[in-house]
Amino acid sequence: MNFKRHLLIFVLGVGGIIFSWVIVWVIQGSSAMNGVMKTARTNAVLRRVAEEIPKQTIQPGRPILPQISPRCATLFTGDDYPAFQNGRLYDAWNHPLRVEWSTLEKGKIELRSAGSDGEMDTEDDLVLTVLPASTGVRK
Repeated sequence: MNFKRHLLIFVLGVGGIIFSWVIVWVIQGSSAMNGVMKTARTNAVLRRVAEEIPKQTIQPGRPILPQISPRCATLFTGDDYPAFQNGRLYDAWNHPLRVEWSTLEKGKIELRSAGSDGEMDTEDDLVLTVLPASTGVRK
């Protein structure tokens, strides 16, 4: 009788350890999936803004975001996370997106997310470069 009792305790103990490992594995897996989903959502926001920029007249030398803000406000209405709030664009990690004139490609606009680390200009940044259709400059 004592042997059966010890066996039951052993089995429950080992089962508990295995169950704990499974829970940790699932949590780590869902965390990685969460990062993949946030990357996909942020890429979708960057693409939507990139599609709108050529439709706007952008004044060179002026901050870009205020020029496109009215359109962004309607672009992201009803989305499952607030990509546009308080006059700013945000990625899925809730970091502000940087929208500025590209330093590498003259006349182009760079849309940049800081990525999961929250630091701009690092390896995990998500970047799109867009050429505006019109810069408002008359010849």
